[in-house]
Amino acid sequence: MNPDKVALRARMRADRAAADPRLSERACERVLALNEYQRARIVLCYHSVGGEVDTIRLIERMRSDGKAVCLPAILGKGVMEARRMDRLAPGPYGIPCPEGPRVSPEEIDLVVAPGLAFDRLCHRLGQGGGYYDRYLPLCRGAAIGLAFECQMVDDLPLEAHDIQLDYVATESNLYTRPERA
Repeated sequence: MNPDKVALRARMRADRAAADPRLSERACERVLALNEYQRARIVLCYHSVGGEVDTIRLIERMRSDGKAVCLPAILGKGVMEARRMDRLAPGPYGIPCPEGPRVSPEEIDLVVAPGLAFDRLCHRLGQGGGYYDRYLPLCRGAAIGLAFECQMVDDLPLEAHDIQLDYVATESNLYTRPERA
């Protein structure tokens, strides 16, 4: 384990837990304003737990906008798949697990990803399991991180397997990957 990542994860968990959850709505509005969202038919989102940006209303809005909403289902260590959010059941790590049919990554138009820390170039630091780092390269759609502004850092300890997102949305800003700007 990278000691820099371990320390940063601990600090970010504390910072995120101290963030005002009411700021979630503003961060989610930035997702809804994206052209990629407007064009998307199938969206992979995460079901928020703990101190993450709350996605419950975002998911409800996506469904009311006629989007097919998928959530990640954990299959094993570091491996996930997208499943349509028909019903939810208890899942690993206290994360609700979707019980709908599998959706292939090539069908997903937009991924809304969680994370512990992000930089302004749209790099992401997750929980350390590598689920999204393995899954995102399989997706054809845009990927956006959802975070509180306090989760933005100037420098992330990056490794070769860490995936860069297209956007990061916070309550204050929409950060865009330089190649997309």
